[in-house]
Amino acid sequence: MEKIKISIIIPVYNVEAYIDRCLESVINQTHKNLEILLINDGATDNSGKLCDDYALKDSRIKVIHQKNKGLSGARNTGLKLATGDYISFIDSDDWVEANMLELMLEISLKQNVDLVECNLQKLTEIDNSISRSGTTRIESKIEALKRIVSNQSFSVWRRLYKAHLVNNIKFVEGKNSEDVYFTISVFKSIEKIAYSTMPLYNYFIGGTSITRGGYRLKTLDTVDAAIYLEKEISKNYTNKDLLKTSIDFLVTILLYNYKQLNTHTKLDPQYTHRKKLKKLIKEYYKSCTKNSQIILANYAPISLFSSVINLYRNND
Repeated sequence: MEKIKISIIIPVYNVEAYIDRCLESVINQTHKNLEILLINDGATDNSGKLCDDYALKDSRIKVIHQKNKGLSGARNTGLKLATGDYISFIDSDDWVEANMLELMLEISLKQNVDLVECNLQKLTEIDNSISRSGTTRIESKIEALKRIVSNQSFSVWRRLYKAHLVNNIKFVEGKNSEDVYFTISVFKSIEKIAYSTMPLYNYFIGGTSITRGGYRLKTLDTVDAAIYLEKEISKNYTNKDLLKTSIDFLVTILLYNYKQLNTHTKLDPQYTHRKKLKKLIKEYYKSCTKNSQIILANYAPISLFSSVINLYRNND
């Protein structure tokens, strides 16, 4: 197993306060055969220099400095350069458990699967008191997609990929929710995955990475991604429950954006975006399962909606 090389792709942008914690967790992995690709995506703080300093201390680290291309562009640069047998993605303000890659690689080899997914722990700082135990199960493509779509668990950093799965896939550049497109593309090439409930990836809540922030018009990219997801599933899969799940997800995203624009009216002064969203909601709402959350979102006033339920869980 030690002969198997894992390429870790880490986009870096203005994370000088967090990059040490991330990189220390990576270079101290119990699986040692690593290629660590740090993509400095035009950082304007000290992040790039810190990456260079780490490269001087660890020969497994390669630093690429590029003009800002966004998260997708940085990851695509990493994919072009990766030479490992497996590929992993880590956000530069997060950190991982020391045995994460070893455990996920063991699962891949033992279960003969090309894709392994682990659970995550949301934290503000390192906490060694948290239990990292869990179980592993094999899921069919359909079972995995239903779980991922239902929980909005598209983030690529929670998975270890056999390299051949992602060699010919690129992240969509210039759009948010790039992980939705990427995940759907990957699932076209697999029949099953291994899912571990062990929380081996630590997601930093309150981070300032490339993808995190408050509501803005760019968040409307989530609508495009949800529509793409629903169309791809309806075109390529016959499972009715999966299709219903994708429609529920789409309606949830539509309602979320509609409510947010009603709250942040300055972002949509002419009501242009809300008109489009309202039309889409009417089109798809009749096909969703109308569970209690979606019904509440549809009929509750904005103030109640905001205080009772959060339908959009970013980077989960």
